Amino acid sequence: MKHGIFLSIILLIPSTTSEAKEFWWDSGWNGGYHHATPAEGYLRGRASLMAGRGIYLRSLGMYRIYNEEARSLNLDNRKKYHDLFWYRKDQWQARRDAQPKYIDRYEHKLDQAERRHKLKQREKQLIADGVLPPKPEPFIKYNGKKYKSYEDFKGTEGWLLMKQKALIREHKRMVEKQHKKERQQEAIEFLAWRGKLGYVGQQRYMRMSPKDKAEFRKPRKPVHR
Repeated sequence: MKHGIFLSIILLIPSTTSEAKEFWWDSGWNGGYHHATPAEGYLRGRASLMAGRGIYLRSLGMYRIYNEEARSLNLDNRKKYHDLFWYRKDQWQARRDAQPKYIDRYEHKLDQAERRHKLKQREKQLIADGVLPPKPEPFIKYNGKKYKSYEDFKGTEGWLLMKQKALIREHKRMVEKQHKKERQQEAIEFLAWRGKLGYVGQQRYMRMSPKDKAEFRKPRKPVHR
């Protein structure tokens, strides 16, 4: 049907070209170009349609190519992500396996204790054989005097002096603690008293000199009239 209509239009082109008047059609494209005959418009429209279809098919092909490239890159990125995930996990597991276990640490601790014990026994033997000099005996030194043990130091003049200094330090700490509590209580009372002044009274108090502040804070005796 379509081919028959197309052939009939081609056969009518000479008669319509010679007899018909000029046909003006402005589609807004091509700067207002007009087709001489309806047949020319039809053919040009069909050609534009075929060209548009070709451009569409070409664009569709490019879209599919770009889509496949994007999918390929996405798969590559996912593969890299999974490879990195397992690489990190393997590294973490390797570092964990490289750390000594509890039983290994405990065994190493016992080996070190056994080694120290053997060295001490060897040192004692060398001292007994006279190879090494004997170790000095432990002592307590206070104010330039040496004592063999705390029992010898206890009850001496130095011990009494040490106890006296300790009692003085304890007394100072107690006094400072009491002063701190008193200052805290004064601060609490001052904040409560300042809150009763109001905004104007607080601004006036802040502009006073230290001497005036002390006089202002003194409690006043009530006046009976």
